Amino acid sequence: MINKYLQTGALLLSLVLVLSACTSRKEEISLNTKGFLDAYFKVDYKAASSFCTKELGEELVNSLKSLDNLEPAVRVMLEKQSKEAKTEIISVNSERGKDTATVLYKVILPNFPQGIENTLSLVKMDKKWWVVALGK
Repeated sequence: MINKYLQTGALLLSLVLVLSACTSRKEEISLNTKGFLDAYFKVDYKAASSFCTKELGEELVNSLKSLDNLEPAVRVMLEKQSKEAKTEIISVNSERGKDTATVLYKVILPNFPQGIENTLSLVKMDKKWWVVALGK
């Protein structure tokens, strides 16, 4: 009888540990994604690049340089529209034991309140989740 209680207790403890590991994994991915999206839509590509792999970070910094080539009025308009964007994480897809994840998020604009869905791909390297690709 006591053995049955111990088995049941061990099973419940294992279940709790597995669920908490999955939750903290998804929370970590969500936090990194939110940090990236906040910086990205504030047109702070240097800050956004700190959430990315080295390769994607370099692409973002180069994109910032191309913004400098725009006419000042166009650049101000683009930055204003981008800063008005709100983001919402819809789902995090990360299989246990895999070092990759896909995040589905929505960008909500003042003139487009239903939003636009898009994805980010992340990879875990050196115990941290990094954005590796934008888009579908």
